[in-house]
Amino acid sequence: MRHLIRAHIYCAVFLLVAGLFGSDESTGAPEEATAPSPMVAAGQRYVATLSAAQRRVGVRTFQDAERRRWSFLPGKRPGITLRSMSAEQRKAAGALVRSGLSESGYTKLHGIFTLERILRAGVSVSQRRANPTWRDPLLYTLTLFGAPDMSGTWGWRLGGHHVSFNFTCHNGVPQAERVFFGASPATVWRGEHAGLTPLGTHETRAFELLQSLRPPQHKVAVEAPRIPGGLLAGPGQDPRRVSPAGLPLSAMNETQQAAVWHLTNAYLGSLTLRAAERFRRRAQSQGPERVRFVWRGASRPGSDHYYRIQGPGFVVEYWKNG
Repeated sequence: MRHLIRAHIYCAVFLLVAGLFGSDESTGAPEEATAPSPMVAAGQRYVATLSAAQRRVGVRTFQDAERRRWSFLPGKRPGITLRSMSAEQRKAAGALVRSGLSESGYTKLHGIFTLERILRAGVSVSQRRANPTWRDPLLYTLTLFGAPDMSGTWGWRLGGHHVSFNFTCHNGVPQAERVFFGASPATVWRGEHAGLTPLGTHETRAFELLQSLRPPQHKVAVEAPRIPGGLLAGPGQDPRRVSPAGLPLSAMNETQQAAVWHLTNAYLGSLTLRAAERFRRRAQSQGPERVRFVWRGASRPGSDHYYRIQGPGFVVEYWKNG
């Protein structure tokens, strides 16, 4: 396996602080869908496939505290696993997930599923027998919170190793509250899936931005030579408590500011066009003095590094270690 993969861990997380982007920025009025929502329809079709017993396990109230919990580590989660679903239910679950992701995002998700299969194939038969669920590409759990409807608020979460998505839908309008992708290995070098690098764009665009900074800008943007011990807005952390740091966009030229949004698009590109544009419009309206870019670690590819783009109501965070 050492010849097939580069065993680095890439963690890319895109977070929206709940509440800030839940209303129109000019009027404060809640947005309403002007046409039937694909996410609502997909949620209704998925719920219709569940038995009464499955609904007790896989559907909770929107107010349930579990909705705010998340992790990208392997292990059991409340809800219904893909492994335990019928073929019909998996198809309906996939349609619900696709209603929140773009084609690119869905491809990225399946790339991470593929990495799980590659890692599972790299252990001995005896190890797989001893731990049948280790790196199981179907050990991802879907949970609904509330009833899918064009009125009111409901949501869903898909979680598993290196994946955590949390979407809400208010009056038929979907919103991504958290989208997390992780990858280990970072790159597959040989075999059937040679060249697979699910999160490569998140790194290359970041280094292009960093290398465009002039020395005075670089001094402000680079916070420390060492990376943090993990994601500052990771599981169990409140992203609203992550202190803004680094270089504000107001201290960048137009080309550099465009590079920041180009990097952010590597994350937004995983969402449906409507959800991505909705976030982009509101994030950019915050003003360049309120959005910051911070870097830690190596200034060249190949070593550990970390960066964060942060503004009022959102955090984009990337961490590479190993």
